[in-house]
Amino acid sequence: MHVSTRGLACWSAHHPWKIVGVWAMVAVVALFYAMMHLDEAITTQATFTSHPESKIAEDLLQDRMPSTKGYTTEVVIIRSPTHTVKSPEFRAFVELLSTKIEALPPTVVEPDSLISYYRLPVTLLLSADRHTTVILFKMSGSLEEAKNNIETLRHVVKGVTPPAGFDVLQVGEASIAFAIHKQSHQDLLRGESFGLLIALIILLIVFKSLVAALIPVVIAVLSVVITLGLASLIGQMTALSFFIVNVTTTIGLAVG
Repeated sequence: MHVSTRGLACWSAHHPWKIVGVWAMVAVVALFYAMMHLDEAITTQATFTSHPESKIAEDLLQDRMPSTKGYTTEVVIIRSPTHTVKSPEFRAFVELLSTKIEALPPTVVEPDSLISYYRLPVTLLLSADRHTTVILFKMSGSLEEAKNNIETLRHVVKGVTPPAGFDVLQVGEASIAFAIHKQSHQDLLRGESFGLLIALIILLIVFKSLVAALIPVVIAVLSVVITLGLASLIGQMTALSFFIVNVTTTIGLAVG
């Protein structure tokens, strides 16, 4: 049986609703799969595809200094313009926060990894004016696993109400990765929603018909959905950069 693009085009022209039905079914499956698996298929981590000197040096450090391998560090900053670390209120709050963090499951925070000034009284953990200190601890698992668990940690830290005059901040590798991932999604939704609206207005002006204007938009959305579904499938075998979502929607809407 000879199959050609001309033959497929003729068959599609004679069976339009079958083609629409097939594409609609493919889009629904792709959308469902992307919703279920896209987050686990993309990553904020970056790696080298070659072996420059910096990568060789990093590998040597990991081999020779295994204590720095396999975890990410998080920092909780506690500061008060009215209290110093010597005040009972400051100590009580830091100890309470430390206890809450250590109570998290070992899959979230590495057991026995927490360090604070009140457990290890070194000045490196204090600001020069002694109005600020930090709590250091290790997140369990890889950076990607830590990023996925960072929301649990954030809820715990925010759940401890600081006394009047105290501020609590959180920073670290996992927090930064989470913030980048979240911000990229917000930028994507904001940018593409605005771009889609502008494109629809332009198409309405050009075609002077709502149906004609919607056809390119629908095709573009379908192409984005199907591509993200395929990316979710490929991502189960090899991690993809989270930028693939932005690139896919940008190109899909532009081509559509």
